Amino acid sequence: MLDRGKGTGQHLRPYLRNVNVQWGRIDQSDVLSMDIPPEHEERFRLRDGDLLVCEGGEIGRCAIWHGGDGYMAFQKALHRVRPLGGMDPRYLRYLLEHLSLRGALASWATGSTIKHLPQEQLRQLPIPLPPLAEQRRIVVALERHLPRLEAALTQASTIVRRSTSWETAISGAIVGGRWSQLTRPDGGPASWGEASIDDLASVGTGATPSRSRKEFYEGGTVPWITSGLLNEPFVDRASEYITESALAETSVRIWPPGTLLVAMYGEGRTRGRCSELRISATTNQACAAVSLKPEWESYRSWVKLFFRATYEQNRRLAAGGVQPNLNLGLIRNLRVPMPPEGERDRLLEEFAVQSDVAVRLRKTVKSANGRGGKLRRSLLREAFAGRLVPQDPNDEPASELLARIRAERAAAPQKPRTRSPRTKKELPAPPTRVTGDNYQQEALPL
Repeated sequence: MLDRGKGTGQHLRPYLRNVNVQWGRIDQSDVLSMDIPPEHEERFRLRDGDLLVCEGGEIGRCAIWHGGDGYMAFQKALHRVRPLGGMDPRYLRYLLEHLSLRGALASWATGSTIKHLPQEQLRQLPIPLPPLAEQRRIVVALERHLPRLEAALTQASTIVRRSTSWETAISGAIVGGRWSQLTRPDGGPASWGEASIDDLASVGTGATPSRSRKEFYEGGTVPWITSGLLNEPFVDRASEYITESALAETSVRIWPPGTLLVAMYGEGRTRGRCSELRISATTNQACAAVSLKPEWESYRSWVKLFFRATYEQNRRLAAGGVQPNLNLGLIRNLRVPMPPEGERDRLLEEFAVQSDVAVRLRKTVKSANGRGGKLRRSLLREAFAGRLVPQDPNDEPASELLARIRAERAAAPQKPRTRSPRTKKELPAPPTRVTGDNYQQEALPL
């Protein structure tokens, strides 16, 4: 395994990292290079048919290298599995996916904080070993069925993305007045006005009580909301609670049901999301609380739709370096188109109809995706239990394949292994139930 280090640049060679290895494919869009001394080049060189297995991250994620005569090395955090005895590397690749989906590989990982699968653990993995011809039949069957399943799941994901884009486009057209131009006989929203969020609502935020004060958290009963909970349309639960002492001694305040919460910063796509409180709750400083003034309370759903329709625009307003943030001033200054009440209610009803169609479509697709995942697991389970393809008594016995593997292993130069000070994790019984009459059980043939 290769680790990145300093060098002179005279022997630059490309190498693969954990991120380059995806399930069943090698992503070469971002391959780095580093100095590899000539005497070590062959040691770290990949050959056609080598299986690369991720040690950490998504443990067991693997793909086969097909690089011809070109040079490619591999970095640490990847295991190179070079099948012995003529084993089909595709069979091993699907087997590792099967074990990963069952959670078996993760259960064999070590480490308290960051889990990884050391090479010694990988070497011990017991695998069902059918005859080579049957391995190939299994691979052919899987590669006949799984691409169709993948294509269906990809199409389903496309449907979800398009339905979400449709909702966004509809909300933008409604809030921007374009929907009225299309659906009203009298044309555009000539009677609309405009107001700032500051005109319509009071805007505040929360705080994070000191973590060092246990009395602020232990036994807490006051819901405390963070920006990560704002990715759903409504907030009706809290992931953490604070105490009455925290409420009395810090700047947090309770916001009533109906308050709109806007994420000013957060991980991934969270920043700019808007959700509505259904409970009384406090928030941290990453949430802006927008409480409609009494005279504008009837526009609450409209303002919420405005935040939804302008999500991407609002994200672009964020300032900062590594993690751009919104702030209360930016949110107060946002300008909201204001239709008359009758037109407002008509447009909100129209959006509810369109959104309901999109939501039901996504639920249907989500259910189909779940069934697709179960089907994939079932296909792999049947494959490695000896039930997916017929067995042929004329196949070379698996015992002969096993003999070749052991002979190759015995003939290979033995490298001295440094013993880890950690206690070796004991592996459970073999994870697969093998029904084939001609199967053998053997450790992974590294």
